[in-house]
Amino acid sequence: MNINLKKLEVALVLPVYKNNTFFLSVINTYCMELVKRAPEFCWTIIIVNDGSQAVPSESELFLKLSDCINYKYYHYQNNMGKGYAVRFGLSKAVVADIFIYTDYDFPFGTQAVINAVNILKQREADIVAADRGEGYLTILPFARKIITRLLRLVNTIFLKLNFKDTQAGLKGMNNRGKVFMLQTTTNGFLFDLQFIKNAEDHCLRIHPLPVDCRKHIELKNFRMNIIYSEIKNLFTLLIGKNEKNTIPSYSGSGRVRYSLGIWTNTFVESPNRNHFAGVGTPTATVNEFEN
Repeated sequence: MNINLKKLEVALVLPVYKNNTFFLSVINTYCMELVKRAPEFCWTIIIVNDGSQAVPSESELFLKLSDCINYKYYHYQNNMGKGYAVRFGLSKAVVADIFIYTDYDFPFGTQAVINAVNILKQREADIVAADRGEGYLTILPFARKIITRLLRLVNTIFLKLNFKDTQAGLKGMNNRGKVFMLQTTTNGFLFDLQFIKNAEDHCLRIHPLPVDCRKHIELKNFRMNIIYSEIKNLFTLLIGKNEKNTIPSYSGSGRVRYSLGIWTNTFVESPNRNHFAGVGTPTATVNEFEN
């Protein structure tokens, strides 16, 4: 009797933008817990350092990341935004059954990630999206609470979305859902909204996942420059400028000089291309960290 013992392949993307390298220890702690809780899955952890100046050395990477877990680490020099970082990470997850992204400090804990995988494993949903509910508003700083309420109002009245809490930082998807994520063009935080909107427009199956924030997690107000940038992104989405994007492959946006892998090797994106040089034809030899 032939028994297929192949584990389900799960790619977990963790975007990072921190000006110190302590995030490696935080990631390793939660990922060790994740693998211990769900050893039935084959985990690949993709860390994307979104232009932080805190570039860990080779010794730090090997010291702070367990060699028992399949880690891949990427770094580029300019901060491009969370949406860009998530798409970049997913573009590196070439072969997987399920794709997840969340913040590097696992704001909803590791069990929420496992729950998302288990839902997608049943093949009755294309996307699993964390839903923080009304209780989430009670723990937010005042200004951020107002922004969250207004955005949910926009999602309901103007965009007429069935799923309202678009901005929760945990989402999972199958390969069909991944295509729609890679089609998003917003680099900032509202890439989540664009993703959900496009998915609903194309009748993908979205499964809400009720979540609660970890105790003692710190939720800060957004800086004014971020709020201004996201308001512009919101108006762009409302007037539908991005709806014509139907290319089923990853496209970067903007010109960026970035260091892929770890220390000194760099790529420069060609001004005549609308994709990463590293995804297309590389212009330099790349050292990528993985264990």
